Amino acid sequence: MEPPLNAGEDLSRGLGLHPVTALLLARRGVRTVSAANDFLNPSTAAVPDPFLLPDAEQAVDRLIRAIDSGESILVHGDYDVDGVTSAALLTRVLGKLGAKVRPFVPSRARDGYGVSVAALERAAAEGVSLILTADCGITAFDACTRARELGLDVVVSDHHEPADTLPHAFAVVDPLVPGSSYPFRGLAGVGVAYKLCQALCLRRGVDLDALHRHFLDLVALGTVSDCVPLLDENRAYVYHGLRSMGTSQKEGIRALLRLSGLGESLGAEDIGFRLGPRINAAGRLAEADEALELLLTRDSARAEELAAILTERNTQRQQEQRRIQAEAIQTIFETGISEDAVLVVGREDWHPGVVGIVAGKLVEIFYRPAVVLTLRDGHWHGSARGIPGFHWARALEELGEDLVRGGGHAMAAGLSLPQERLREFRVAVNELAQQWLTPADLHPRLEVEAEVPVEQLSLQLAQEVVRLAPFGEGNPEPVLMSSRVRLDNVRCVGEGGRHLRAELRGTPGPVSVVGFCMGDAVSSLSGDRLFKICYNLRVSAYNGSGRAEIVLRDLPAVQE
Repeated sequence: MEPPLNAGEDLSRGLGLHPVTALLLARRGVRTVSAANDFLNPSTAAVPDPFLLPDAEQAVDRLIRAIDSGESILVHGDYDVDGVTSAALLTRVLGKLGAKVRPFVPSRARDGYGVSVAALERAAAEGVSLILTADCGITAFDACTRARELGLDVVVSDHHEPADTLPHAFAVVDPLVPGSSYPFRGLAGVGVAYKLCQALCLRRGVDLDALHRHFLDLVALGTVSDCVPLLDENRAYVYHGLRSMGTSQKEGIRALLRLSGLGESLGAEDIGFRLGPRINAAGRLAEADEALELLLTRDSARAEELAAILTERNTQRQQEQRRIQAEAIQTIFETGISEDAVLVVGREDWHPGVVGIVAGKLVEIFYRPAVVLTLRDGHWHGSARGIPGFHWARALEELGEDLVRGGGHAMAAGLSLPQERLREFRVAVNELAQQWLTPADLHPRLEVEAEVPVEQLSLQLAQEVVRLAPFGEGNPEPVLMSSRVRLDNVRCVGEGGRHLRAELRGTPGPVSVVGFCMGDAVSSLSGDRLFKICYNLRVSAYNGSGRAEIVLRDLPAVQE
């Protein structure tokens, strides 16, 4: 929704911001000076009361009873970054509160997705009396029923969409449960786990500021990696978590930062492209226990060893991903489905830990929802990724469990279906897409948020735009446009001249230009011509001092 015409002007006057920055805030729904101050200076003090979450009171009561009576608690996480950070967070906090607690993350190959009956049977045999799930459990119907038969209590902590009914658990803590009065629905699994930690600390009289200082690094890791909206409560957690991560005292995070070549100043993109993939690689190609141990160990030598293992796993994952991606693209064209509204491909030898990433890459290449499957035990198993306008969790519900089982979010889901019903699923999901999507929805659009006169491009404006970070889902990095600009010193840089470098003419201070993978266009951009450019505006270090930098989002268009 477009902001009122005067919204940006009011913010510009009230906060002394450049009109472009004020307009960007207004486009994000920030319309008042007070709201703008909250957005630009996120505070953990303003987050909602954790006891507003469904069943939070019952969950905390049961956990405190287990702590006080010395019961054995099993924290059951998941094998992605969100699930691993959730399990590590709850294990660390419960341990500090005196609990007898141990963590568990499932094996993708042995246990499959979510909470399995076999895992709970093993826990019961080992003397566990309370299961606390982390980033899973909202559809664990069979497991929760079996837990009751075994005398186990299950407290579900999750953020995924529930089905029509809830599992028969002692408590179900999920902001998406029907009837929930919790004001923010976009928490990651680690965010829900953190709210439970807040509630426990409040009940025990523990200072929440200490909780924030010591554990927001884990919350930021899981939240960014799970691609939930970086707005509202999530924005506060990631904003402060990024700052604490650079000076984290957790040996695993310190080792991961060193091996990734990162320093104390971090952005959400560092998690998304460098830290998160390393943690994810363990659960994708081997066992997520390695990632969980990394986030729990207090041994610096072991942390270095585990960080090196995860880095190698990530290299292997990248190689496997490239192979499967090439084969998936080949399959799409050979089978003639490249124009389908939803791409559905599967092969027996594709690694189940990599199909989700490949599905995401197919969405980027073809810009349409994609499903990538692998065959195991007579069933296709895999992952779906989407585009705006196609809600995967609702699509799976609409198709019905007699055809496909699974769950997830609007933009991502896990699913399985019988081997013989693949074609039926492809037809059904495409029929659904025909109802939900228009032809225009299947073409990517570069959404320009504001036009900036070239004479207003400055370091000050770049610094203001950067204050809108952390950027990510729900708060994309702004795309700006400038017309009638001239480029100076256009040249190729990087290995093989892959990238483009230039400077802008006519700006109040130096503004550099970079175009990644645009080196081939250098010859066509030289000369004294006028261009229209679309770009992200950032601040980069240059000779030890900051300067404005433009990162091109498309090749400059020649203007008369």
